[in-house]
Amino acid sequence: MKNFLATLFFIIPAMILCAQEGEVKTVEAEQQVLKIEVDTLSLALTRDLLTLKETVSALKNKADESEKSKYLKKYQLILRGLDIIQELYSGTLQIQSARSQNIFYKKVLDMNNPSSDALGFQLLDVIVKSVEDNIATLPIPAQDKQRLTGSVSNLVDNLKTVFPPLNIISNILSMASSFSIFKPRMEKKSELTVETVNPIGKDILAKIRNQLVPYIEFYSELDKINSKFQSALYQHVVQYKDYIENLYSLKQEIESSGIDFKVVLGDQINKIFEYEKMASGDFDFKIKNKDEKIKKLTINSYSVFDLVEQYKKFSNDFVLIQSDFYLSYIQVLEKKVSLLPIKDDAKIAQLMQDLNNTKNGNEAEGIVGFDVAYKQRISSIIAKLAKMNEIRY
Repeated sequence: MKNFLATLFFIIPAMILCAQEGEVKTVEAEQQVLKIEVDTLSLALTRDLLTLKETVSALKNKADESEKSKYLKKYQLILRGLDIIQELYSGTLQIQSARSQNIFYKKVLDMNNPSSDALGFQLLDVIVKSVEDNIATLPIPAQDKQRLTGSVSNLVDNLKTVFPPLNIISNILSMASSFSIFKPRMEKKSELTVETVNPIGKDILAKIRNQLVPYIEFYSELDKINSKFQSALYQHVVQYKDYIENLYSLKQEIESSGIDFKVVLGDQINKIFEYEKMASGDFDFKIKNKDEKIKKLTINSYSVFDLVEQYKKFSNDFVLIQSDFYLSYIQVLEKKVSLLPIKDDAKIAQLMQDLNNTKNGNEAEGIVGFDVAYKQRISSIIAKLAKMNEIRY
């Protein structure tokens, strides 16, 4: 019994010691596990933090790229938009000038001048010759013939600037029909009376008129064409009044932003965008995109899409008016002038060639026809607009 107790005395402390050591080892093991878990969590947090930083950095870079993209897009839109507006203005100004000082009308105006010999004759000379030839056949005294021809010449001098030339023919025929001579006549009881006679009767007037009919028809046709042309030009002015006002107003608004269309546009836009600083790392695209002048110019530039459509109609309509005017005059020269008793075929052929050169051009003589000039400008504007359209989407 004593031995058992003695043994138990030694065993119990050992067991307690072992238990304590086991507990220590367990705690140490748990601490080790906890440490591993903490380290793992720390690594996970570090990775998450790095990922977050990378995400933030990527978002920032993406935002920076987005602002840079907006900046470059606005730059291109404004550069191309202002270039198109400048060309629209030049083209519109060109048509306005051509409309007020028509190139065809100037050529034909000379032909329609009664004092001109553009067709190989002067209408005034033709009228005077016809009247004088018929006066020479009248059975009246020479002094009356001279008085009548003198009256005709004086009237022609006074009317030589009258338009249209048909008015001259009408006035001369009217004067001739009312011309009177005085014939003394012995009445009964030796009374002397004076009789008033109109030597140019209906038959002579009809003869003069018939001789002048080809000229009357020719100048009548010219008057119709001129009237039609002037009416078409007037309608063109009225129809596109709003377009021109909108274009000019837009140009003035852009100029109020400091843009000078007489100076190279690229240099001015580079200055506004501070383009030379773009490559530096601290360049703030976002701030630049908020610049009020850039915003305003961007809005102005977008206006070209509507303006180009209006300009196409404005230009095409004017070309059609010009073409109709040209064809009408060519037809008159071909059909009516050939019937004129007095004319110069070489001069008429040259006039027709000049009209043709004006419309279609003459490469050998370095003449660019108005058809080609206007179509080239429209093609240029449309091509530029297509490039701008690619940028805005």
